Amino acid sequence: MRETQGKTGFTLAEVLIVIAIISVLAGVGFVAVMNYLRSMTKLQYDGYSREIFVAAQNHLSMAAEQGYLNFEDNEGDAFGKDSTNPGDKYFAVNVGSDGVTASSTTGDARNVFDLMLPIASIDETVRSGGSYIIRYNKDSARILDVYYWTESGRYAHKYTDSDEANFYDLTSNAGEGSKSDFTKYSDEKAVIGWYGGESGYGALDKGSKIEAPRITVKNAEKLTAEITNIVSKPNEKMSLIITGEYSKHSKVVSLSDSLPNWITPTSNGFIAILDDITTTGMHFKDLFCVDTDPDRLTPGEAITLQIVAYNNEELTNVAYSAVQRTNSLFADDTDEESAKISNIRHLENLNPVISNVSNDVAGVETIDGTTKRQAIQTKDLDWDEFVIAVGGAPAYVPVSTRLPNATEYILDYDGGKHIVQNIKIGSYPDEYQWAIEVDNEPGGMFGRLKHGKIENLRLLNFMIESDGDAGALAGTTDETDVDNVITYHIASIKGTIASKNGYAGGLIGKATGDCNITKSAAALFVNSSNKDAGGLIGSAGSGVAVNYCYSGGHTEEGKALYSDTEYNVKANNSAAGGLIGDFSGVAITNSYSTCSISGKIAGGFVGSGSGTYNNCYSTGLVNGTSAVGAFAGSLSGTATNCKYYEIINRIKTDDGAASAGSTVEGVTPGYLPPANGGTYVGVIPFDKDAEEYNKFVPAKSSEAIVYDSILKTYYPDGYCFPTVDQLKDPEADIDENYFVSVHYGDWPAPETWTFN
Repeated sequence: MRETQGKTGFTLAEVLIVIAIISVLAGVGFVAVMNYLRSMTKLQYDGYSREIFVAAQNHLSMAAEQGYLNFEDNEGDAFGKDSTNPGDKYFAVNVGSDGVTASSTTGDARNVFDLMLPIASIDETVRSGGSYIIRYNKDSARILDVYYWTESGRYAHKYTDSDEANFYDLTSNAGEGSKSDFTKYSDEKAVIGWYGGESGYGALDKGSKIEAPRITVKNAEKLTAEITNIVSKPNEKMSLIITGEYSKHSKVVSLSDSLPNWITPTSNGFIAILDDITTTGMHFKDLFCVDTDPDRLTPGEAITLQIVAYNNEELTNVAYSAVQRTNSLFADDTDEESAKISNIRHLENLNPVISNVSNDVAGVETIDGTTKRQAIQTKDLDWDEFVIAVGGAPAYVPVSTRLPNATEYILDYDGGKHIVQNIKIGSYPDEYQWAIEVDNEPGGMFGRLKHGKIENLRLLNFMIESDGDAGALAGTTDETDVDNVITYHIASIKGTIASKNGYAGGLIGKATGDCNITKSAAALFVNSSNKDAGGLIGSAGSGVAVNYCYSGGHTEEGKALYSDTEYNVKANNSAAGGLIGDFSGVAITNSYSTCSISGKIAGGFVGSGSGTYNNCYSTGLVNGTSAVGAFAGSLSGTATNCKYYEIINRIKTDDGAASAGSTVEGVTPGYLPPANGGTYVGVIPFDKDAEEYNKFVPAKSSEAIVYDSILKTYYPDGYCFPTVDQLKDPEADIDENYFVSVHYGDWPAPETWTFN
């Protein structure tokens, strides 16, 4: 009997047969998949062709209505003439991946191309990145055919000059209403999309008229665009077009698809925020100026905004809003010569750390390789109003022209005699830490100023608390001129400049280099914990010249403030001066101080240092622990015609005799020139007798803005001592409209009735 063996596997022949069958099936499947992908790509490209056809037709119709299709026939590079078909038929060609071809980049054809497919007419990846030919009839303003392909990828086709004729031959021979499969190109596996032919135009639906949208730009605490008249009909869409006048780049944002985070829908449209300095990531530089974006805009350039409403599914009109023009960082009237400042946002945008403002736009020139920017303030600025308007804001950030990375630029700032008020500087949130706490950065309206000039500015109600140098105008200036700038506060607010580790001054913390401080004043409380303090300047270096300046004090019931917290100028461990705390090689002329002073080294006019002093005086109460003087705590250099108010620091005993060494409530009298006795050379009391006093006091009092209301009773005609306007040389040219012709602040008045 025959034994049957069980099979446990395939023979080699069977395995080979199975493999062959699988291979055949796989091949059939792969071909099917590839054909499917090819068909889907063809369908997609046909769709692009149709969209281009509709968009081009709608725009061409509008151009014809407006009389723009008036170019002359030309067979050259300007545009291509359809030589294969009689009549005024032309080709406009765009090859996206290789750039726009010569036949559509110059002359009339470039204009026609832009008329048919301007920016925002279709998706920009199709318009700029796609490759296509548009065949049109100029006389009838009709689009005839559109061919679309890509220059790279799986189904790429490389454009040649013969494509116009070849494509037309294929479509014209396909039969009316048929779509050519472009079999001529099957060998290169290209896919060519197409829409048109004799029935292309007639197959399109006719849409209803689109109303023009509206756009309103507000350039204030934020740069915003309000968009109204939104489209509401099927297939209608809108886009926002932002174009930079300097960069020549445009950003197109669809308002019909998903919106970016800076555009918010409203009940009747949209609000677009283009620059918000109070919110991380919402600055103009963050939204539109990313370095890796080839179409990036330039911070500080003028921009235009326009809304376009369109329908790329139906034949209808294209509606454009009016074009709105503004500046991306500064006020609308910013020009090539100057950046205009009419809001706190504009002021803060002068700081490149905040705005990344370009050195190529908005009032910039180059001097010896350094950028110089011109800025003009056109309105009063109020930090408190700004905070309310934006719904809360981090602390004010000083505008520094020398930045943390050591780059710098020159700033010329003309305040236009306007006010900046209520600036407050203290502890900052993390995103602003660089401004004041890194390396003891200086605090003020401006942080560090290098070169340049600041002029014609009033600073009101400033409160500065800084780890570094501090001043209402600037923490630190280097070779920077200051002219006609005054800082003060109203009676109900105590303006304060305070520094923990740096110099403090009512106007400037530390001034260095060759610079002129002229026709400027300060009337604030100034305090430095560890360095020098001055009513006007905390510390001044060689080359600084101070002319026609003053610092105004504070009194109560006509008496100088001298409690530990109320001295106008206080330096706990260093030099304090009514006008300047410490200085070296400084020339001071025609200036005065009425501040009360307290410091280790203290002087009614200057604390310590060397320089020249001409035609200056002081009236303040002085307290010092090391060296103290009614005019200077420590004086060297040359003084000419300088005076001090002796009686303020001269304490009388019960029998009326003067006592230089007595004290009152902790105040050390300092009327004797230097602390070790002797005399000031060229410095005398202006009240040593009635004759000297009356000779010093001007015949006519000057206008005064006082904090101590009793002074209005004592001196109803105003400030009784000479203002800088009266100290000046008769030949000097000081405009009577300069701020220093008026005295801001108080002055001690204990002996008004004694001499007069």
